[in-house]
Amino acid sequence: MARYAAGDDTAFPELYRLLAPRLHAFLGRRLRNPSQAEDVLQQTFLQIHAARSRFSPGSEVMPWAFAIARRLLIDGRIAFELVKLDGMAAPEVAQMLGTTAMGVRLRVHRALQELRDALDLDARGDLAAWT
Repeated sequence: MARYAAGDDTAFPELYRLLAPRLHAFLGRRLRNPSQAEDVLQQTFLQIHAARSRFSPGSEVMPWAFAIARRLLIDGRIAFELVKLDGMAAPEVAQMLGTTAMGVRLRVHRALQELRDALDLDARGDLAAWT
């Protein structure tokens, strides 16, 4: 990570190889949806890339990477609440969370899908067990 933080882009594949499996397992256990876990994993690495210049050399990489992934999971629930429950617009929520409006829409979509899965809803929103 120290090399990557210093601007050595050739260090990224090694960093990805070392971090991705553990982060993916962590996200997979929490999301229980492989495609959602993969999406959040990619977002995590985008955040790592964007914040690499702020990484303190000598610090532990794994806790830092897990903190980023965990924050993305939390932001997904917050985005859902702000948009769907509080009626805020995606651009406004994006500014609050430090992301884009499209990123907020994606997080809200994921949260809705997770809610559907948890409640066993089908695509129409009906309870599958009752139809």
